[in-house]
Order: sequence, then C-alpha cells, then structure tokens
Amino acid sequence: MLYQRPIVVGVDGSQGALAALDWSVREAVDRGRRLRIIHAFIWPLFDHVSLGPLPSGPPSSGLRAAAQEVIDEAVRRASTIAPGLIVEAMIHSGAAGPVLLAEAENAELVVVGSRGLGGVASLLLGSVSSQLATRSPCSVIVTRGPEAGHSGPDGDRVVVGVDAHSTSAVEFALTEASRLSLSLTMLSCVPPEPALVGVPLVDQAVLDAQNELLTRTADEWQPKFPDVQISAELVRATPGHALVEASRTARLVVVGAGGSGRIRGLHLGSVSQQVLHHASSPVAVVRQDHHR
Repeated sequence: MLYQRPIVVGVDGSQGALAALDWSVREAVDRGRRLRIIHAFIWPLFDHVSLGPLPSGPPSSGLRAAAQEVIDEAVRRASTIAPGLIVEAMIHSGAAGPVLLAEAENAELVVVGSRGLGGVASLLLGSVSSQLATRSPCSVIVTRGPEAGHSGPDGDRVVVGVDAHSTSAVEFALTEASRLSLSLTMLSCVPPEPALVGVPLVDQAVLDAQNELLTRTADEWQPKFPDVQISAELVRATPGHALVEASRTARLVVVGAGGSGRIRGLHLGSVSQQVLHHASSPVAVVRQDHHR
C-alpha cells in the first residue's frame, strides 16, 4: 500500500485546540486518512525542576502527567467522534511552531486553533498559526474557537480568493465545499473607487479581464464538482478586506500561497495575515503544490 500522509492537528487542551481537533477528525474521516495528534511541550531547562509527581502531590500530578492528559483527552475525544478512525498521538519536546512545521513535512494537512492557552506549556497558537501559514510545506487550516470571538451559526458557503495563480486553492476549496455539502463563492477583487479627485478610475479593461477570469475559472471547475453550486463575485475592495467581510457568512475562507511564502497575486504578509487575524470563519492557506 502506498504511504498516505496523515492529517495533523496540534492540541494543548484549550477550547481553540478542541475546535481544531473536531475539524481535523472530520477531515481525516472524509479524506480516508489517519489522524496524528501532536502536543508540543517545552520541558523545564533547570535540572532541579521535576517532571514527575510533586512530593506532596498525588501520583497523577507533575508536568509530564499534565502533558499526557492533554494527549489522552484528545485521543478519547477523536475516538468518540469517529470510532473507526486510526489515531496516532505523540508528545514532542520543543516549541510548538518548529514541532508542527517538522510534522507538516510529511502531512497532507495541518489543522490548528487560532489561539492556545498562552503559557509556557501551550501551543501559543496566535503565533503558531501565523508561523504555519507562512512557512508550512503543506496546506494549513486555522480554526476558530469561542475564545477567538467566533460565535453564532456556521456559515453556509466556502469562499476562495481567485487570481491567475489560484488553481490549487480553488481545487482545495471545491473539495471542502463538496465535503461539507456547501456552495462555493469564487471572489476576486479590483481596487475600490479612489477617494481623491484626479486619481484615475480602474480601467474597464481590468474589470473585463477579472470578470473573464472568474467566469472561465467557474466554467472550468463546475463539471469536475457537479454537486457544488458555484457563484462568482467581483468586489471593489482590497483582497484582505473583501475576504474578511465574506468570512462573516462563510464556513471556511481559502487563500492560495506559493511555496516561497507569498500568495501569488495576494501577498501572504498582508492579505493572509489580515484574514487569519480578523476572519470570522476558519481560514485555509493552500500551497500551490498542495498535491505533493
């Protein structure tokens, strides 16, 4: 049997990590992949700090036991949601960012929460999610949990940012829309109307070219995903603002990224970071070579 890359999820016991775990379980089941649960733990640097139970505490106390409990609870939760799912679990010694980046080398997809517990023993997902979105060799989904301000019903569509180099992002978004039984909105942007007198308006040729790109992309992909209702929107706005606004009614927002750390046509440093930090929905950052 050919080796199949797993779905990897980072956990730290926080509500945000539980949201990521739940999403990763569904991804693994629907994709027919095994799930690999990772907990990264920075062990104490001083020899006199004990990893085991405290002398005055119960046998289950101590840093090592706390880390094991995080993993055990995640495995129990995954097995309850999907009893037949193959689940692997591992505690890594080290900072979460480098640990998950190393795991991403052999992963189909990495799922993390937007925020973790925020302490030495946590995944520090505010920074970890940004590291993964920028540097991961595979695609990344950053979920939203209650502590990230995500509330209300799930959105009723998947949204993907479209430009001339977004083939992998579009395919990923369509796959997710089909998996979730949702519609797909292909969104492209042109600069907003200028606020200053004398600044030229967007040339009509630019508008026509963007509309043609959207129509051609939708027509190309619709026969491959007949179960997904595809719509196209051309928005007068900056890409980051348009995708953040669209996330209010989305189950997932998808942006494409090149392997060199830049979104082709949408700059990873500005657009994806803006979407990651401000989107109401989970966000997927998809590599151009995500098939691997």
